[in-house]
Amino acid sequence: MTFTINAWLDKETPELSVIETESGNIVAKWAGSALGRLFSNGVISYSELNRIDKVGLKRIVKRLILQYASEQMAATGVTEVD
Repeated sequence: MTFTINAWLDKETPELSVIETESGNIVAKWAGSALGRLFSNGVISYSELNRIDKVGLKRIVKRLILQYASEQMAATGVTEVD
């Protein structure tokens, strides 16, 4: 699977999404204060998003997908996975 990161950080309400390239499906998305928390908690940084090397981008995508899964689990009350 190949993923694309779309980041609109200069919008009035900044957005970032992770998209599965082949299908075009959005697999994770943040906007506004939720996106701000990714930066303030160190999940991602502006300098990382400016990288063009594939290894660095793969690491970012992995962290973002894991973060999104964690947020979704917390929102639904899941505390452990069998």
